Amino acid sequence: MRKSKKIIIGFLITIFIFVIVITIYKIIEKKDINSIPPDTYDSKVDDIMTNVTNINISINNKKYNATIENNETSKIFIDRLPQEFNMNELNGNEKYVYMDN
Repeated sequence: MRKSKKIIIGFLITIFIFVIVITIYKIIEKKDINSIPPDTYDSKVDDIMTNVTNINISINNKKYNATIENNETSKIFIDRLPQEFNMNELNGNEKYVYMDN
């Protein structure tokens, strides 16, 4: 019985170490902004910036800038602006509203 417990514990430790090694490998493998070659960096930033739209939001007479992606949904939303919403409270730190469509 003791030998089987040691085998099971050894097996679990091996799996644990394997998971840690794979996790570390995946973290190292990820590319960050510093790994983008300098000659392509500006074009990548341009690509990102051309896929967003800036809008202004007013909440209780306070103005905010917002950036939304350029996609079909946001285009439909922008076409419906300006709009006024009475938003519902959620969890004391979020607001939401259900739109007609």
